[in-house]
Amino acid sequence: MAKAAKSEAGGGQTVAITLPIAFQPAEGYEAQQAAEGRVQLGDGPRTHIDAMLGPVEAAAFMHLRAGLRRDNAKLACGRPVWSNPDVLRWLMQQVAAQAV
Repeated sequence: MAKAAKSEAGGGQTVAITLPIAFQPAEGYEAQQAAEGRVQLGDGPRTHIDAMLGPVEAAAFMHLRAGLRRDNAKLACGRPVWSNPDVLRWLMQQVAAQAV
């Protein structure tokens, strides 16, 4: 289960989240797709995400984006985090860097 802790820091908050990470899909349809080579984990093809967030999640996302902009966060390629997709890319880069 994911856990979150927050602390106040100079004009904003810092949130620490513990996320569960698995390196193999759970049994079922997704595992079957992976076994047949239709879904690749790791260095496979890119993944497209199209999601609509509810009001609470959208507000949290916008707060994250504002914090990343304020802190001048950069993507692994060195480009500043600015757009909504950049925020998700940055977040997944952080997860990937710590999940190894």
